[in-house]
Amino acid sequence: MPVSISRLAVAAETASDATAFESEALLFAQREGEVLEHFGGSLPPFVLIGFKADGTGGVSTLDLPPARYSLEEIQLFRVLRGLVARAVSHQDPCLLGRAATLSARVNQRHLSKLSFDYVIELADHHRALGIQVAHSGSLYGLLLDPASAGLTSVIREISSELSDAGFQDIGIFSVNGAGGIDVR
Repeated sequence: MPVSISRLAVAAETASDATAFESEALLFAQREGEVLEHFGGSLPPFVLIGFKADGTGGVSTLDLPPARYSLEEIQLFRVLRGLVARAVSHQDPCLLGRAATLSARVNQRHLSKLSFDYVIELADHHRALGIQVAHSGSLYGLLLDPASAGLTSVIREISSELSDAGFQDIGIFSVNGAGGIDVR
């Protein structure tokens, strides 16, 4: 059923995300509506601070040409797939954060995000697990370890710094490792 829903969404919108698959960790071809790889479980637990870099209405994904990756980037994606598979099998949010950050760096060469260096510095300063970006939009996310000491305080600090820097639509999401997401 999720495969059919995804293909219908792609037929209607040219691209879609993998929300029909709910809690499954997978690699999804958004323009084809196909699962390329199942990672054999759910994502490890983490807290995500999501936000927008600017107040624009976003990116028209229908107008975006598909990215043309170099051979080096394609090789790196193979490594990233391995990192994500290991993060899922060992429920290791640190590995997931590394993979997300490396993927964000590749994406920056194809669809650059405003204030990317600032977000990297903010993540490093607060010892975030990593950053994630929408590969076809303007959204960012900082991944945090839900087991870290003083998490609530860190979330407040980061949210305040993001707001002061002009980022918008700041939201806090908790992925519990079983695929469930709670919004704070």
